[in-house]
Amino acid sequence: MGSSVRIIGTAASSIASLIFAYWDGKKLIDAIEKEQTWFAVGYGLATALGVASAALGFYVILSASTAFGPAAIILAIAYLAVSVVVTILEPNKSQQWLESCFFGVHNNVKSNKFNQNWQYWEMGEFKRLGVAPVMQN
Repeated sequence: MGSSVRIIGTAASSIASLIFAYWDGKKLIDAIEKEQTWFAVGYGLATALGVASAALGFYVILSASTAFGPAAIILAIAYLAVSVVVTILEPNKSQQWLESCFFGVHNNVKSNKFNQNWQYWEMGEFKRLGVAPVMQN
């Protein structure tokens, strides 16, 4: 009973690590395309740690060895820590919109857009990001 629970738990965590490593890999490609060097480094590290954690977990299952169990746990904790830090530091769509709106720090509103009802333009940008609130009539 105990060994089957260990195998199932290790397999589940390895599969979860692979799934999250896949999404971190997608974010890595996105960060590279946007030339966000530090996010690319963070997501690259998270992807590598996720794949390594999953590989070590599957190795432990296939070899029926418990010698690498602590190493797999350390890798999983490091992977979780890197992923959390990168996710916290990455700005979300609402934050990006607020920083680039008329009163934001990275104001990119041209004067002609301001003169042509800048409020509608900004709400259009907010809706384009998919985070605008739904207005009731």
